Amino acid sequence: MLNVKEYASFDKFEQDEHRQDVDLVAIVNKPNGMVCANFSESERKAAGRLFRMAHNWTVGRGVPDTVQMSRKTFHLWQKLGDFCASI
Repeated sequence: MLNVKEYASFDKFEQDEHRQDVDLVAIVNKPNGMVCANFSESERKAAGRLFRMAHNWTVGRGVPDTVQMSRKTFHLWQKLGDFCASI
């Protein structure tokens, strides 16, 4: 399970020495009431691929009985789930 930590601002996030820990999902509250998380560019691209694949399962050929993924993809899947659960 990943750690989820919420920050009041980007300044508070930048001051935390643990902000880049690999097991941390950082949630930063923005002044407009929105939130954002620290996903890298490669994680954002990989998430897009995951979402397209999941969409294809639900509206296309159906969800497979088993899903195989790399450790890196599984880590991203957990990170996305923890982010969604935190908002």
